[in-house]
Amino acid sequence: EGLGEKGNLSTIVAYLAEAVYQQGRFDEADELTEVSESMTFPDDVTSQISWRTVRAKVAARKGNLDVAETLAADAVARAAATDWPHLRGGALEGLAEVQIAVGRADAAAASAGEALAIYEAKGSVAAADALRARFHS
Repeated sequence: EGLGEKGNLSTIVAYLAEAVYQQGRFDEADELTEVSESMTFPDDVTSQISWRTVRAKVAARKGNLDVAETLAADAVARAAATDWPHLRGGALEGLAEVQIAVGRADAAAASAGEALAIYEAKGSVAAADALRARFHS
């Protein structure tokens, strides 16, 4: 950051936001998404999707359900335009989490199922197992 580098830093900060979110530190995760957004270039697909996914999940936890759904759907749409399975699967997992929060269990199951299919097609056993543990236990 001190050197002014933003390309990789915006993605790293978005990934850090996800890690902090998974630890239950939701306010800090939200702040990190703001940092990532502030330094993300418009064509930085990974950062654009990643910060939106985390912010959507935080918004859902805070009860800002309309904001959460909009951000999660935007992240999924952006990810769908890529050929990066983990980016697409992660955005769909985020959407599923938001859909659970808004009471749309059927939609959440469909989103999680789509993410699982992506992970299985890629052969990503760890991601598929983690998704099953989160959504199918």
